[in-house]
Amino acid sequence: YREFESLTLRHMKKNIIPTIIAALALALVVVVLLWPRFSSIPPGGGGACTMEAKLCPDGISYVGRTGPNCEFAACPALVDKYKDWKVSTDEKQGITFKYPDSLGTEFVLPNDWPPIITISSGALTCEEGESITDDGIPSSVVKKVIGDRTYCLESGGEGAAGSVYIYSSYATTKSNKFITVDFTLRYPRCENYIEPNKSNCLKEQKDIDLDGVVDGIAETMSFE
Repeated sequence: YREFESLTLRHMKKNIIPTIIAALALALVVVVLLWPRFSSIPPGGGGACTMEAKLCPDGISYVGRTGPNCEFAACPALVDKYKDWKVSTDEKQGITFKYPDSLGTEFVLPNDWPPIITISSGALTCEEGESITDDGIPSSVVKKVIGDRTYCLESGGEGAAGSVYIYSSYATTKSNKFITVDFTLRYPRCENYIEPNKSNCLKEQKDIDLDGVVDGIAETMSFE
């Protein structure tokens, strides 16, 4: 009997170990399969999702997890800031860019528009400096960072009856190409107006965002 009992115990031990190993392996498989589903639900349940955030393609917006499956919410639709701008193609230089049909101004008006775009090779350099013309009009070369681009802005002008013509030349680089954006605007002498046009003219000259317009042109520029 004792010999039979010993054989029986040895037989049970021999079969139990593989059974335990198989059970542990099955449990591990179940955990691996179900973990992605329940990992976003914190301990204690309650249906709350973890406080995670995903950066959207616009580089600005973030969305979190929501819903019964704790999935990331949809990102806001990308907005084309330049969808109303006109398209210009320069086949000779092999470039296409967008530009606004107007600057949305009443007093400051383009003398030549759209801007003249010139593509060449070379690195961006900027020897900053300032001077005053004989007409008392400032002329300068300054380095500016607009958005994520660095520009060298050269500006100056000349006086005329009741107005000043200011030229601007923005130089920058894109896709290993040296780019200049040139245009001239007519600035009326606001002191010649009576109120409220005088104040409106001064405010417009102060608030006009030429940097944003030029950077938008550079952003929409593509090369063949």
